[in-house]
Amino acid sequence: MLRIKYSFILLITLTIQSCLNEIGHDLPVSNEEEWTEAAIHIYCAPSADITIGDFEFHLETIDILAFKLLGNQLYYSFRSLARSVNQSANGMAEFVTTLRKDDFKYKIVVLANCRKEIEEVMDQFSSSMKKEEILNLILSGKRDKWGEDSSYMPMWGESEGIKIEEDTQIDNIYMLRGLARIDVHILQSAQDIFKLKEVYLYNRYVQGYVAPVESNWDQNPVLDRVVAPTLPVGEVKITEGIKYESESDKNFISRLYAYEAEGVGLERDLEATCLVLGGKYDTDPSVTYYRVDFKGALEGGGFISEDGYYDPILRNHLYEINVRSVSDSGYSTPDEAFYNKREDMSVSVQTWNMKEVESEIDGNYTLKVSQGAFYIGNSGITAQKISVNSNHPDSWSMDVSDSWIQAVKKDNYTLEFDVNPYLLNRSGYIDIKVGNLTKRIKIQQN
Repeated sequence: MLRIKYSFILLITLTIQSCLNEIGHDLPVSNEEEWTEAAIHIYCAPSADITIGDFEFHLETIDILAFKLLGNQLYYSFRSLARSVNQSANGMAEFVTTLRKDDFKYKIVVLANCRKEIEEVMDQFSSSMKKEEILNLILSGKRDKWGEDSSYMPMWGESEGIKIEEDTQIDNIYMLRGLARIDVHILQSAQDIFKLKEVYLYNRYVQGYVAPVESNWDQNPVLDRVVAPTLPVGEVKITEGIKYESESDKNFISRLYAYEAEGVGLERDLEATCLVLGGKYDTDPSVTYYRVDFKGALEGGGFISEDGYYDPILRNHLYEINVRSVSDSGYSTPDEAFYNKREDMSVSVQTWNMKEVESEIDGNYTLKVSQGAFYIGNSGITAQKISVNSNHPDSWSMDVSDSWIQAVKKDNYTLEFDVNPYLLNRSGYIDIKVGNLTKRIKIQQN
């Protein structure tokens, strides 16, 4: 007989509840199987000033795929759906699902906003298939602009190996967005001479895997980043530029999202994913156009450009195109600019792993941390790492709100903290400080 034991989850305050489809699992239920209610907490690094429902952290659907560890391989076991989903504005969400109890260890894969894609290939799933074989079936596809219709950004995350027991709780699964974001900034040095009007993306991919292959994923718990694109095969790239109108003469932010793209050799410039910027130069009455390549990115989020290649576009990364100066009018059409490169526009490219862009800014100084909030279960946590990055000349320091949060600065780029087991609710924080900058990391234990 199927037995499900229900547990009650104490919800965090200031959350919004959205009810997704009811629970489901794919394998036939036998009299020998026992299932348990489970609480899962996920985290997706929010953009600045995020609000619930923002495109970059909208959770329309959540599917759970469970993979059983047999020997040293993970094999597909069952699928469940999330329910009672609660999101908070600090990038965290929690939900309830049902998992099958077992003496074996499992890896739990969480997939957001791709239920349709999963259901299209589910008839191919079998218990003889390994995790990478299942995930390689799940492809996202979109030919037009992201964020302008009812489709939402695909996301993926997975747990460590766990044993599924009564009332299992899984904390702090970090979700990687399946897309990159590309922003354009006209720096003050160029604002008097150039007014931004249009942005085009050329050589864009129209398909992408929801999950990266394991060899392309740096599983460092501080970074959780990809180091190379996971690319589908076939006719999955369109050369023709897709047009965006800029609402500001100075900044184009949170509008352009793209699948991962290959970093091709410099001799293959017409195959490289790139931007074309349109704007008015000096007193020109008409818009002219300039090609901007992803090349020579400044180090950020662990990414460094490779000599002889254009930079790849990586999921869950932010690409900031900073226009420093413009010396002449551009080409008369976007296609002319794409096919004919000139050096009339000076730009720098900054690349950030999106897990490291929770930041505070004071003039020219920034302070970034890898995660701004933690939801800790009553069993506590040990040696939780947080990366810290600042361009301020002074070294950062930290203040801790309560003695139950035990934090240690490991070096100038990392801190670790412990939280002891505790049965009641409590909240506290760690403040990271440098110069006039302070970034608060919130910690809640339920």
